[in-house]
Amino acid sequence: MTAPELIDRALGSRTLVYGSLPPEGRDLDLLVRPAEKAQIEDLLLAAGFLRRGESWARFAQCTVELVDLTPAAAWQLPADELDALFDEAWPLDGFVNLARPAPHHLLLILARRTADEGGRLDGRRRVVIRGALDEDPDAWERAYNRAPAWSAERPLERLHELERQPVANVDAGDGGRPLRRTSRGAVIAFSGLDGAGKSTQALALRDTLDRLGYDATIVWTRIIWDDALWRIALPIKAALERPLRMLAGKRSPSRAELATENESHGGEVDDPVKRLREASPIATHAWTLVIALTNALSQRRLTQAAFWRGRIVICDRYTLDSIVALRHSYGAHRRFRLQRALIAALSPTPRRAYLLDVPPATAYGRKGEGGIEWLAAHRRLYLEEHVEVGVRLLDGERATDDLCAEIASDVWQSGL
Repeated sequence: MTAPELIDRALGSRTLVYGSLPPEGRDLDLLVRPAEKAQIEDLLLAAGFLRRGESWARFAQCTVELVDLTPAAAWQLPADELDALFDEAWPLDGFVNLARPAPHHLLLILARRTADEGGRLDGRRRVVIRGALDEDPDAWERAYNRAPAWSAERPLERLHELERQPVANVDAGDGGRPLRRTSRGAVIAFSGLDGAGKSTQALALRDTLDRLGYDATIVWTRIIWDDALWRIALPIKAALERPLRMLAGKRSPSRAELATENESHGGEVDDPVKRLREASPIATHAWTLVIALTNALSQRRLTQAAFWRGRIVICDRYTLDSIVALRHSYGAHRRFRLQRALIAALSPTPRRAYLLDVPPATAYGRKGEGGIEWLAAHRRLYLEEHVEVGVRLLDGERATDDLCAEIASDVWQSGL
């Protein structure tokens, strides 16, 4: 049963829906008096909703239901005006106790909200105003009569001015509610094998955060496949490789062959530069420092712009994956302390980070990439590293919907 249905059936008195109306609304904004507020809170808690302040959310089916409860006292209306707001409300189609504001009250509500949000009228609110006037052509006059009691004379006049302006002069808006902003943005990271379900969960989380009103984006990183790294690596390899191969009388491999060799997805490519580097621990250390720095700067570049604008950046692979790739490619017995410190220092610290763990056979069955042994070696490194890096381990074989709900509720409760 949906939240509006649940609340409507349980209540014995009228409650006001003052935002977008169900079922089209992304959330349910309710203005409630004290008795109804306590009753609704108990009801939502019993129905599996989680609370944060006056917001309640229930996560299921890789989506979310959101209910925002606003105490009627918060609107600071005189008692008789508050009673009129509820008594004159219009029934909401399909419901018994949920009601919507009368057209004149809707104009007053929009006037105050528009003023609080910067005095701009978006396209969605223009449609709402037109609907109110279609239902009651005298709504503006009635609203002006009530405006003094709402302390909304000037906001109502401004709303009326904006409504009369040509559409071209009005902010079109995006058709949705104002975005919630985190104070300084947030990074959410997903790690794991190819086929662990990272992309699925990243997409589900982005969509859920969108329904919650947050501005979220997904970025993808991979330490060995970073274009910036290839711009550094290829000229160096080319400069060293040609004379070495001329001595051996062999051709140079293509970039695709080098990439295959670096990821260990295919057969070995005869690479004299690699042999030279492997013969020198100092050269290996220096080269992995270059890789770590390039990766850290790439992660910083991909996240920082959105991060400082208050957006949520969801990373498909992050620091844990970088460390695992370094160890697998350049020595599983090595800890690469300096390299990992460099990556951690330059990359924004995630608000939440998750390792989706699946057996190699499961990952291979889903993606068909890497081979069982290759995947098993990577999984061992993930399991060795995730605690030290501060990444939460999750069973990637669980039902997708269950994982979506757990991750989204954890992120929401993290204090975004």
